[in-house]
Amino acid sequence: MTSEPFALYSTTWWAYIGCGVVFLLLVWWKVRHWNYYFQTGLLSLIAAGAFAYTQVPEAETMAPATIAFILELENEGSEGEIAMLTHLAVVWLILYSLLIGVRFGWQKWRAQQSKDHASREEPEIS
Repeated sequence: MTSEPFALYSTTWWAYIGCGVVFLLLVWWKVRHWNYYFQTGLLSLIAAGAFAYTQVPEAETMAPATIAFILELENEGSEGEIAMLTHLAVVWLILYSLLIGVRFGWQKWRAQQSKDHASREEPEIS
Protein backbone atom coordinates (compact mmCIF):
# COMPACT_ATOMS: atom_id res chain seq x y z
CA MET A 1 0.00 0.00 0.00
CA THR A 2 1.01 3.56 -0.52
CA SER A 3 0.52 6.58 1.70
CA GLU A 4 -1.03 8.64 -1.12
CA PRO A 5 -4.84 8.34 -0.79
CA PHE A 6 -5.64 8.27 -4.53
CA ALA A 7 -2.66 6.25 -5.78
CA LEU A 8 -4.87 3.32 -6.84
CA TYR A 9 -7.86 5.44 -7.91
CA SER A 10 -7.92 4.34 -11.56
CA THR A 11 -7.31 0.70 -10.66
CA THR A 12 -10.18 0.83 -8.21
CA TRP A 13 -12.49 2.26 -10.89
CA TRP A 14 -11.53 -0.47 -13.37
CA ALA A 15 -12.17 -3.13 -10.73
CA TYR A 16 -15.53 -1.51 -9.92
CA ILE A 17 -16.54 -1.42 -13.58
CA GLY A 18 -15.48 -5.05 -14.05
CA CYS A 19 -17.47 -6.16 -11.00
CA GLY A 20 -20.46 -4.12 -12.21
CA VAL A 21 -20.41 -5.78 -15.62
CA VAL A 22 -20.17 -9.23 -14.01
CA PHE A 23 -23.11 -8.33 -11.74
CA LEU A 24 -25.18 -7.19 -14.73
CA LEU A 25 -24.39 -10.46 -16.53
CA LEU A 26 -25.48 -12.47 -13.47
CA VAL A 27 -28.74 -10.53 -13.22
CA TRP A 28 -29.30 -10.94 -16.96
CA TRP A 29 -28.74 -14.69 -16.64
CA LYS A 30 -31.43 -14.82 -13.95
CA VAL A 31 -33.99 -12.75 -15.91
CA ARG A 32 -33.13 -13.85 -19.45
CA HIS A 33 -36.53 -15.51 -19.92
CA TRP A 34 -38.50 -12.40 -19.02
CA ASN A 35 -40.17 -10.18 -21.58
CA TYR A 36 -37.52 -8.06 -23.34
CA TYR A 37 -38.99 -4.76 -22.11
CA PHE A 38 -39.06 -5.80 -18.43
CA GLN A 39 -35.61 -7.33 -18.72
CA THR A 40 -34.21 -4.21 -20.37
CA GLY A 41 -35.93 -1.94 -17.87
CA LEU A 42 -34.41 -3.74 -14.88
CA LEU A 43 -30.93 -4.05 -16.35
CA SER A 44 -30.84 -0.42 -17.50
CA LEU A 45 -32.04 0.72 -14.06
CA ILE A 46 -29.22 -1.19 -12.37
CA ALA A 47 -26.71 0.09 -14.93
CA ALA A 48 -27.92 3.68 -14.49
CA GLY A 49 -27.41 3.52 -10.75
CA ALA A 50 -24.08 1.74 -10.96
CA PHE A 51 -22.44 3.46 -13.92
CA ALA A 52 -23.82 7.01 -13.84
CA TYR A 53 -21.01 9.00 -12.28
CA THR A 54 -21.39 12.26 -10.47
CA GLN A 55 -19.50 14.58 -8.17
CA VAL A 56 -19.37 13.47 -4.56
CA PRO A 57 -20.80 16.13 -2.25
CA GLU A 58 -18.09 18.17 -0.53
CA ALA A 59 -15.28 16.31 -2.33
CA GLU A 60 -13.24 16.57 -5.51
CA THR A 61 -13.77 12.99 -6.65
CA MET A 62 -16.37 11.24 -8.77
CA ALA A 63 -18.49 8.32 -7.58
CA PRO A 64 -21.36 6.19 -8.86
CA ALA A 65 -24.62 8.07 -8.64
CA THR A 66 -26.16 5.69 -6.10
CA ILE A 67 -23.27 6.18 -3.68
CA ALA A 68 -23.34 9.94 -4.23
CA PHE A 69 -27.12 9.79 -3.67
CA ILE A 70 -26.61 8.21 -0.24
CA LEU A 71 -23.96 10.79 0.64
CA GLU A 72 -26.23 13.55 -0.63
CA LEU A 73 -29.00 12.36 1.68
CA GLU A 74 -26.68 12.62 4.65
CA ASN A 75 -25.33 16.05 3.69
CA GLU A 76 -28.01 18.00 1.83
CA GLY A 77 -31.32 16.40 2.78
CA SER A 78 -34.35 16.43 0.52
CA GLU A 79 -33.15 19.07 -1.98
CA GLY A 80 -30.09 16.99 -2.84
CA GLU A 81 -32.26 13.88 -2.95
CA ILE A 82 -34.49 15.31 -5.69
CA ALA A 83 -31.47 16.37 -7.75
CA MET A 84 -29.87 12.93 -7.54
CA LEU A 85 -33.13 11.11 -8.29
CA THR A 86 -33.61 13.35 -11.32
CA HIS A 87 -30.06 12.56 -12.46
CA LEU A 88 -30.65 8.82 -12.09
CA ALA A 89 -34.03 9.01 -13.84
CA VAL A 90 -32.59 10.90 -16.81
CA VAL A 91 -29.73 8.43 -17.19
CA TRP A 92 -32.14 5.50 -16.91
CA LEU A 93 -34.53 6.95 -19.51
CA ILE A 94 -31.65 7.56 -21.91
CA LEU A 95 -30.32 4.02 -21.49
CA TYR A 96 -33.76 2.42 -21.76
CA SER A 97 -34.69 4.47 -24.84
CA LEU A 98 -31.37 3.67 -26.47
CA LEU A 99 -31.77 -0.07 -25.87
CA ILE A 100 -35.34 -0.10 -27.16
CA GLY A 101 -34.28 1.91 -30.22
CA VAL A 102 -31.45 -0.52 -30.92
CA ARG A 103 -33.90 -3.42 -30.63
CA PHE A 104 -36.33 -1.85 -33.13
CA GLY A 105 -33.47 -0.98 -35.50
CA TRP A 106 -32.11 -4.52 -35.31
CA GLN A 107 -35.54 -6.02 -36.00
CA LYS A 108 -36.09 -3.70 -38.95
CA TRP A 109 -32.66 -4.51 -40.37
CA ARG A 110 -33.26 -8.27 -39.97
CA ALA A 111 -36.69 -7.99 -41.65
CA GLN A 112 -35.12 -6.11 -44.55
CA GLN A 113 -32.37 -8.73 -44.87
CA SER A 114 -34.87 -11.61 -44.92
CA LYS A 115 -37.04 -9.71 -47.42
CA ASP A 116 -34.03 -9.15 -49.70
CA HIS A 117 -33.00 -12.78 -49.33
CA ALA A 118 -36.52 -14.04 -50.12
CA SER A 119 -36.86 -11.76 -53.16
CA ARG A 120 -33.79 -13.21 -54.83
CA GLU A 121 -34.75 -15.78 -57.37
CA GLU A 122 -32.69 -18.84 -57.81
CA PRO A 123 -31.24 -19.16 -61.29
CA GLU A 124 -32.85 -21.76 -63.49
CA ILE A 125 -30.70 -24.57 -64.77
CA SER A 126 -31.38 -25.28 -68.44
